[in-house]
Amino acid sequence: DNSKFNVQYVSSFDLVLNALDNIAARRRVNRLCLAASVPLIEAGTTGYLGQATVIDKASEVECYECQAKTTQKVYPICTIRSTPSMPVHTIVWAKELYKLLFNPKVEDSMLFEDQTGDEKSTYMDLITQLRLDLPDSKGVDEDKLRETVGNLIHALYNTEIQKQLDMERFKTAQKVPTPICAELIKNATREKDACAPSKRSGYKQTQVWSREDCIAEAVSCIMDAAFAIRSGVTLLPEFDKDDVLAMRLVACASNLRSYIFGIEPIQSYYSAKGIAGNIIPAIATTNAIVAGLQVLQVFHILKKQME
Repeated sequence: DNSKFNVQYVSSFDLVLNALDNIAARRRVNRLCLAASVPLIEAGTTGYLGQATVIDKASEVECYECQAKTTQKVYPICTIRSTPSMPVHTIVWAKELYKLLFNPKVEDSMLFEDQTGDEKSTYMDLITQLRLDLPDSKGVDEDKLRETVGNLIHALYNTEIQKQLDMERFKTAQKVPTPICAELIKNATREKDACAPSKRSGYKQTQVWSREDCIAEAVSCIMDAAFAIRSGVTLLPEFDKDDVLAMRLVACASNLRSYIFGIEPIQSYYSAKGIAGNIIPAIATTNAIVAGLQVLQVFHILKKQME
């Protein structure tokens, strides 16, 4: 709100302490303090690391924007689609799968394949069918929808991988991928009573799911999405780590991909959420130490202002 939190507002303070959680907000406060010539004590923590810095225009020290900040890592499409080697690669793939399923523009996903091309896609027909079936509460019953979901899981985690193997796409790979067993997929997707791990009694977000668990969770996620859409709920078009349905799907879908490519460690829902949201857990002692450093700088600045 520029009408309230502006240069005049900041000028009413002797100094400002900053402990914000995003770069845009830090830049905003940095510029306001520079414009108002008010000292800023900028601080932050990342796990066990932390810093407290005084930014003072009168002292001619560098400000928050004097040094370039690191940008979010971007991974090549070929790595995500063909040669993943780290959990983050499979999680990015799973986020694109969410987009392929639920984004209004299916072509926005890096997993999208043009059906008019020479090479036949193993899964796009099923994606198209599923996107039509999800909102159809009259023409598609639960059993038919479950069958389509099972066929899609088989296409993504068995047929597509086998296709790539037959084309010798992984000759130089450190680990040759192993498709998820077709029989395992068949049993896990056709078992109506199979309970998704996230819905079991005593479930904890730190539990690591087996292949069977991941398949059951994936089926449950897509069925839940269908019920939500049919009841009038609009799903998020893009992945959001704070959306439980989206995070459940990404956790199980990425782990199945990790099982295929032998990527370790397999992630729990909790750890997958941290990677998907680029979250580094806050350490209370680090925060306390950095806050103490800020207070020490407050004493120095106020003492100087009183002299």
